[in-house]
Amino acid sequence: MADKTAAQLQAEWVTHGNIARVQAQLDREPNQGKRKALEELLAEQRKLVVPD
Repeated sequence: MADKTAAQLQAEWVTHGNIARVQAQLDREPNQGKRKALEELLAEQRKLVVPD
């Protein structure tokens, strides 16, 4: 496996930050409609880090 470029490492780092922020927002969101949207966003972000 080839070493990651600086841009790839930075993108991965940003994505991990996005996952943490969305998860924190999801944890405190009582509205089921907003929770569903956040869960979908979280799933999309996780796919960027760990593709299917």
